[in-house]
Amino acid sequence: MRERLFSLRTRLMALVLLAIIPAFGLILVSGLEARHHAALDAQANALRLARLVAKDEESLVEGAEQLLTALARLPAVRARDAATCNALFADLKVQSRRYVNFVATAPDGEVFCSGDPLRGPVNFADQAWFQRALESRDFVVGEYVIGRITG
Repeated sequence: MRERLFSLRTRLMALVLLAIIPAFGLILVSGLEARHHAALDAQANALRLARLVAKDEESLVEGAEQLLTALARLPAVRARDAATCNALFADLKVQSRRYVNFVATAPDGEVFCSGDPLRGPVNFADQAWFQRALESRDFVVGEYVIGRITG
Protein backbone atom coordinates (compact mmCIF):
# COMPACT_ATOMS: atom_id res chain seq x y z
CA MET A 1 0.00 0.00 0.00
CA ARG A 2 2.85 2.33 0.83
CA GLU A 3 4.28 1.70 -2.62
CA ARG A 4 1.02 2.66 -4.18
CA LEU A 5 0.82 5.86 -2.14
CA PHE A 6 4.21 7.06 -3.33
CA SER A 7 4.13 5.64 -6.83
CA LEU A 8 5.24 7.77 -9.74
CA ARG A 9 1.69 8.13 -10.96
CA THR A 10 0.47 9.37 -7.58
CA ARG A 11 3.34 11.81 -7.25
CA LEU A 12 2.70 13.17 -10.77
CA MET A 13 -0.99 13.62 -10.03
CA ALA A 14 -0.15 15.42 -6.78
CA LEU A 15 2.29 17.65 -8.64
CA VAL A 16 -0.31 18.47 -11.33
CA LEU A 17 -2.92 19.21 -8.64
CA LEU A 18 -0.48 21.50 -6.85
CA ALA A 19 0.05 23.37 -10.11
CA ILE A 20 -3.68 23.52 -11.01
CA ILE A 21 -5.11 24.56 -7.60
CA PRO A 22 -3.54 28.06 -7.63
CA ALA A 23 -4.70 28.55 -11.23
CA PHE A 24 -8.26 27.63 -10.24
CA GLY A 25 -8.01 29.97 -7.27
CA LEU A 26 -6.80 32.77 -9.53
CA ILE A 27 -9.63 32.11 -12.00
CA LEU A 28 -12.18 32.17 -9.16
CA VAL A 29 -10.82 35.40 -7.68
CA SER A 30 -10.62 37.16 -11.05
CA GLY A 31 -14.15 35.97 -11.91
CA LEU A 32 -15.52 37.37 -8.66
CA GLU A 33 -13.64 40.61 -9.25
CA ALA A 34 -14.98 40.88 -12.81
CA ARG A 35 -18.50 40.26 -11.52
CA HIS A 36 -18.10 43.02 -8.93
CA HIS A 37 -16.83 45.47 -11.57
CA ALA A 38 -19.68 44.52 -13.92
CA ALA A 39 -22.19 45.19 -11.13
CA LEU A 40 -20.61 48.58 -10.44
CA ASP A 41 -20.67 49.43 -14.16
CA ALA A 42 -24.32 48.39 -14.42
CA GLN A 43 -25.19 50.54 -11.42
CA ALA A 44 -23.33 53.53 -12.88
CA ASN A 45 -25.06 53.05 -16.25
CA ALA A 46 -28.47 52.81 -14.59
CA LEU A 47 -27.81 56.00 -12.63
CA ARG A 48 -26.63 57.79 -15.76
CA LEU A 49 -29.73 56.63 -17.65
CA ALA A 50 -32.04 57.70 -14.80
CA ARG A 51 -30.45 61.16 -14.80
CA LEU A 52 -30.86 61.40 -18.57
CA VAL A 53 -34.53 60.41 -18.35
CA ALA A 54 -35.11 62.90 -15.52
CA LYS A 55 -33.48 65.67 -17.56
CA ASP A 56 -35.63 64.77 -20.58
CA GLU A 57 -38.77 64.73 -18.42
CA GLU A 58 -37.82 68.10 -16.96
CA SER A 59 -37.47 69.52 -20.48
CA LEU A 60 -40.88 68.14 -21.48
CA VAL A 61 -42.56 69.66 -18.44
CA GLU A 62 -40.81 72.98 -19.01
CA GLY A 63 -41.94 72.99 -22.65
CA ALA A 64 -45.52 72.22 -21.64
CA GLU A 65 -45.46 75.02 -19.08
CA GLN A 66 -44.20 77.51 -21.67
CA LEU A 67 -46.82 76.42 -24.21
CA LEU A 68 -49.68 76.62 -21.72
CA THR A 69 -48.52 79.99 -20.45
CA ALA A 70 -48.49 81.31 -24.01
CA LEU A 71 -51.94 79.86 -24.71
CA ALA A 72 -53.36 81.47 -21.57
CA ARG A 73 -52.22 84.86 -22.86
CA LEU A 74 -53.94 84.59 -26.25
CA PRO A 75 -56.69 87.19 -26.78
CA ALA A 76 -59.26 84.51 -27.71
CA VAL A 77 -58.59 82.67 -24.43
CA ARG A 78 -58.58 85.83 -22.32
CA ALA A 79 -61.86 86.99 -23.90
CA ARG A 80 -63.33 83.47 -23.58
CA ASP A 81 -64.19 83.56 -27.28
CA ALA A 82 -65.20 79.90 -27.55
CA ALA A 83 -65.48 79.69 -31.34
CA THR A 84 -62.04 81.19 -32.05
CA CYS A 85 -60.45 79.38 -29.11
CA ASN A 86 -61.91 75.98 -30.06
CA ALA A 87 -60.65 76.34 -33.64
CA LEU A 88 -57.20 77.38 -32.42
CA PHE A 89 -56.96 74.52 -29.91
CA ALA A 90 -58.21 71.97 -32.50
CA ASP A 91 -55.52 73.12 -34.94
CA LEU A 92 -52.86 73.10 -32.23
CA LYS A 93 -53.90 69.58 -31.23
CA VAL A 94 -53.31 68.36 -34.80
CA GLN A 95 -49.91 70.10 -34.88
CA SER A 96 -48.80 68.80 -31.47
CA ARG A 97 -49.13 65.02 -31.43
CA ARG A 98 -47.48 64.93 -28.01
CA TYR A 99 -50.67 66.26 -26.38
CA VAL A 100 -54.07 64.57 -26.31
CA ASN A 101 -56.09 67.79 -26.01
CA PHE A 102 -55.98 71.43 -24.99
CA VAL A 103 -58.67 72.99 -22.82
CA ALA A 104 -59.23 76.31 -21.11
CA THR A 105 -61.35 76.69 -18.02
CA ALA A 106 -62.87 79.53 -16.09
CA PRO A 107 -61.83 80.02 -12.45
CA ASP A 108 -64.94 78.06 -11.41
CA GLY A 109 -63.62 75.01 -13.32
CA GLU A 110 -66.07 75.22 -16.20
CA VAL A 111 -64.45 74.36 -19.56
CA PHE A 112 -65.14 77.04 -22.17
CA CYS A 113 -62.64 75.98 -24.83
CA SER A 114 -61.45 72.58 -26.06
CA GLY A 115 -59.55 71.17 -29.01
CA ASP A 116 -61.96 68.22 -28.95
CA PRO A 117 -65.66 69.04 -29.26
CA LEU A 118 -67.51 69.11 -25.96
CA ARG A 119 -70.52 66.78 -25.67
CA GLY A 120 -71.91 68.73 -22.77
CA PRO A 121 -70.73 70.85 -19.87
CA VAL A 122 -67.42 69.79 -18.32
CA ASN A 123 -66.13 71.06 -15.00
CA PHE A 124 -62.75 70.41 -13.38
CA ALA A 125 -63.37 72.19 -10.07
CA ASP A 126 -63.31 68.88 -8.17
CA GLN A 127 -59.91 67.81 -9.56
CA ALA A 128 -56.92 68.00 -7.21
CA TRP A 129 -54.65 69.48 -9.91
CA PHE A 130 -57.19 72.22 -10.59
CA GLN A 131 -57.52 73.08 -6.91
CA ARG A 132 -53.70 73.17 -6.52
CA ALA A 133 -53.44 75.48 -9.55
CA LEU A 134 -56.03 77.83 -8.04
CA GLU A 135 -54.26 77.83 -4.69
CA SER A 136 -50.77 78.37 -6.06
CA ARG A 137 -51.83 80.51 -9.04
CA ASP A 138 -48.99 78.78 -10.88
CA PHE A 139 -48.27 75.86 -13.18
CA VAL A 140 -48.85 72.48 -11.51
CA VAL A 141 -48.36 68.91 -12.64
CA GLY A 142 -51.17 66.52 -11.84
CA GLU A 143 -51.34 62.78 -11.54
CA TYR A 144 -52.51 60.46 -14.31
CA VAL A 145 -56.23 60.83 -14.95
CA ILE A 146 -58.68 59.58 -17.56
CA GLY A 147 -59.81 62.67 -19.42
CA ARG A 148 -63.40 63.76 -19.07
CA ILE A 149 -63.40 65.05 -22.64
CA THR A 150 -61.14 62.58 -24.46
CA GLY A 151 -61.83 59.49 -22.36
